[in-house]
Amino acid sequence: MGAKTVCFLFLVVLMAASVAEAEAAENVVLEYFWHPDCGPCKPSKRLVEELQPEYSPGLIVEWRNMRYMAAMERFLAYNLSRRPAVVFNHDPSTALYDLGEDTLRAEIEYYLTASGEEVGKDSGLSEVKPFVTIPLVVVAGLVDGINPCAFSLLIFFLSFLFSIQRRRRNVFGMGLMYAAGVFLGYLGIGLGLLRTVSLLGVEHLFGLFGVVLLLIMGLLQFREATTFGARLLKFPGFAVPTFRRLTERATLPVALGLGCLVSLFEFPCSGAVYIGILVLLASGGHFSEGFLYLVLYNVMFVVPLILLTLLASNSDILLKMDEWRVVSRRRLKLVSGAFLIALASLMGYWLLTT
Repeated sequence: MGAKTVCFLFLVVLMAASVAEAEAAENVVLEYFWHPDCGPCKPSKRLVEELQPEYSPGLIVEWRNMRYMAAMERFLAYNLSRRPAVVFNHDPSTALYDLGEDTLRAEIEYYLTASGEEVGKDSGLSEVKPFVTIPLVVVAGLVDGINPCAFSLLIFFLSFLFSIQRRRRNVFGMGLMYAAGVFLGYLGIGLGLLRTVSLLGVEHLFGLFGVVLLLIMGLLQFREATTFGARLLKFPGFAVPTFRRLTERATLPVALGLGCLVSLFEFPCSGAVYIGILVLLASGGHFSEGFLYLVLYNVMFVVPLILLTLLASNSDILLKMDEWRVVSRRRLKLVSGAFLIALASLMGYWLLTT
């Protein structure tokens, strides 16, 4: 059994385990309906924010800001009479309007006990989203990071530095700055999308878009792995001259800027897995809850670039790495396509069961 097959089977087992973990966890969901202009909402919102870490991970809070249409439609569908209001486990019959600390604590502990959950401490990276686990985020970041777009441009950049007789230490520093730029650019894209989806309250619509996008990108990866036609998923040609001009300057700030630039232009080429993880992080809860997962994902995304920089001791090694990239491109695309479709299936399963 080849290494690629073993890697793919590991990914399938990992995601299946994530689904099983999500099904096994009997969390209590608290929906909090509020509005920024509602005077009584402010103290009760602070109370919920204070209680959430205390009862985590058993208690998951879904914030329903009624400034946005999605929350307003849910408020009306539940036939709630006023705000602020709390609903447990998406059941309108559990609606609670008296949000004093003693009352709210009693209700939370009642539903936690009823679901078999014990009150615990917040561990920082708790299960804030359905089947979002640290191993899944780590593997998804690595799979996304092994993509031809960022690899080929980094190899070109480092090869150019060796060709103008830059020292090994200088080449290493440039490579790290390039990776740092990719990290910052990709993290900025993720934070922007996550924040926008959270503010607009369109998590479910974003989830449907993510499933469709993952399926399309997965099928395109299969197409490019099995045919010899023109590549559709690639770094845009119009940006290559700009990349070449900036490369010729070869300073640390330029390397950082190149990384940011590459992250923006390669996103259409390699961003499908990222979109999938963002859908899961935005699927319910506060914007801040997914931040640590987002940072972890982007750290793993640049790990292959950092390893490539560490291994690149001269131009001959870089040439061999580039040859390996070309030879392995089809196998990498097959693995990537399989992972995208598996992730789309996982997301579709969650959307259908929530």
